[in-house]
Amino acid sequence: MGFREDFIRDLPNEPEEALVLLGNRAEEWMEDDDSGLSHSTKRYQSSLREAKYISTVLSTIIEKSFPKLSYSRSKDDNQTEFDEVYFYVNEIRIFTGKLDAEEILSRFDSANIEGIAELTADEKQKAHEHLNFIRLVIEKSQLDTKKKNALLNTLNKLSKEIDKVGTKTGVFFGFVSDLGFSLGDFGKNSKPLWDNANETLRILRNARARKENIPLPKIENTLQLPKPDTDTSEDE
Repeated sequence: MGFREDFIRDLPNEPEEALVLLGNRAEEWMEDDDSGLSHSTKRYQSSLREAKYISTVLSTIIEKSFPKLSYSRSKDDNQTEFDEVYFYVNEIRIFTGKLDAEEILSRFDSANIEGIAELTADEKQKAHEHLNFIRLVIEKSQLDTKKKNALLNTLNKLSKEIDKVGTKTGVFFGFVSDLGFSLGDFGKNSKPLWDNANETLRILRNARARKENIPLPKIENTLQLPKPDTDTSEDE
């Protein structure tokens, strides 16, 4: 595998995660004893080409997908390709720190506002079964690729959330809300898809009510989503 292929291999679909991973790889390249940054002349010209490639990849992604990270800076005639890599790695470090801080704050907010459900092993198994059904329906659907991948990526996050000790309930309502906007595109699978989504929420709501020792409103009264087109299932 060549340098270019290795640098961009197996990137996650989430832009933020991909940028952080590329930043980590660029930082590892900077610290490599055999790279140009180590002042070694052994492969200096090759390192220059690699540095130019890395800085081009990072700058293009940042400018296209993360414009707030880009800001004008004075150009130095003595600036090298290595300086460019260092600049973008530093930008990504700052970006990563903000992401981590936002995640920490979101956990604080979720614990205080959204609520936490403590699922039993049986509840986790049943919730996974419902999510797996939803996954199969989405994968076999005729949704456009972008919309399908967006739902599947969120579904992957929900699956991980279920396995945690203390499951945030708010993220599941957001997913069901997104699913509701595409419900009509699933044809005869709309009703079973919706039923499994609601059953997942029922498990979470019951677990949260048990943990907080308070009664919660029924799911049907809290979700303002379009109802599935049951006529479609009869026609197809």
